[in-house]
Amino acid sequence: MGLLQANIRMVSVLVKQASCSDEESYALLQFKHSFFININASLHDGAHSKTSSWKPEGGNSSCCSWEGVECDEGTGHVIGLDLSSSLLFGSINSSSTLFRLVHLQKLNLADNDFNYSQIPTTIRNFPRLRYLDLSGSVFFGQVPLEVSHLSKLSSLDLSDNFLNGPFSDSLANLTELTYLSLDENNNFNGSTLSWVGKLTKLTQLRLEGTNLIGNIPSSLGNLTQLTFLYLPCNQLTGPIPSWLGNLSSLAYLDLGVNKFHSSIPESLFNLMDLKALSLDGNDLTGQVDIFKVQNVTFLQLGGNKLEVITESKTIDATVLPMFRTLGLGSCCRHKKFNENKIH
Repeated sequence: MGLLQANIRMVSVLVKQASCSDEESYALLQFKHSFFININASLHDGAHSKTSSWKPEGGNSSCCSWEGVECDEGTGHVIGLDLSSSLLFGSINSSSTLFRLVHLQKLNLADNDFNYSQIPTTIRNFPRLRYLDLSGSVFFGQVPLEVSHLSKLSSLDLSDNFLNGPFSDSLANLTELTYLSLDENNNFNGSTLSWVGKLTKLTQLRLEGTNLIGNIPSSLGNLTQLTFLYLPCNQLTGPIPSWLGNLSSLAYLDLGVNKFHSSIPESLFNLMDLKALSLDGNDLTGQVDIFKVQNVTFLQLGGNKLEVITESKTIDATVLPMFRTLGLGSCCRHKKFNENKIH
């Protein structure tokens, strides 16, 4: 009987440790009540009100059991909050009780509508944060300097918002980043890539439609772990650097719809892991032998002034099986092609 009582006491202690504090429960409930639920606030399939399970009493009173909330099994502190696609509508500011959850390591507020709020400066209250996703949530204004204080961040997604101003060079302080996406923030202006080369742990960099200008700086050659480089729909200029061919881990490279000129460096075609290459919509010239492209299955070269040469007189299904997508629109063909096989 004594052993049984000891086991009961141990289980009781463990359960108690796994329960979140009253302060954190209150902070979450206050955060919940600061927003409306609006079916138009989220666009993704399966969006629903995750906060509807958040109740202060009853069998579901511990915030560790609430949908979207993750707690530390030992301390009970809230360490993760996933409210993506939760139909949240309303404004958020620096006084939000969200920023009392100082133990957070993961925060996902993607696909909601924060009604053109600025990213609050109290984001600095999350020094343990490793994952931050605010994408597609109607944030406005400049990225606050305080984001650069989140020194443990490994993943940052601010894409598809209304952020503006030039990129802050302070983002270069986030040296633990492996994933960075600022895609589709069309109000950025006059930004260059000069700061990115310090983020040497990056494996994915996504900056589509961010009004980037200038050349691709040689410092990007420091990003030797890159597998995904996505820079289309900007105003980047100059020749495509041949040293991109030294980024041996690249699997996806998209530089389409920019202002690059000159020829395509042959070094790109020697990247053994490259699966997708998109250079369409530039001002590229010179010759390309598409049958020397190593493992690429998605190739887009249209909208340039390229001369495509082959070792075959025609392109048909017998010589195209390596390509799932091949775009050569407006390219000059050195030999006669079967146009029905080119898309």
